Amino acid sequence: MSKKVAVQGNLKEIKEELRKLGYQVNDIEQSQNPDAIVYMSTGEHIPYKDMTSGLEMDNANGAILINAEGKSIDDIQRIINSRIYSPLF
Repeated sequence: MSKKVAVQGNLKEIKEELRKLGYQVNDIEQSQNPDAIVYMSTGEHIPYKDMTSGLEMDNANGAILINAEGKSIDDIQRIINSRIYSPLF
């Protein structure tokens, strides 16, 4: 089963690339139980309500938050698959 990824609405290129790679991609507002949430931290409003009540999360592992700023699609895919944002060392 492919991983579910919620992507901030204005990140159209990232959405398209993730779909091509086989991920189930939805806008943040429409996503339920995502494995990852991809957003761009530019100071603009991120459209989910808040981190405690915005998304329904039945996923026992939760979702990894990925700030797409400065990351390639390969970086984002690696983070989604490994569930590790960056190496510790």
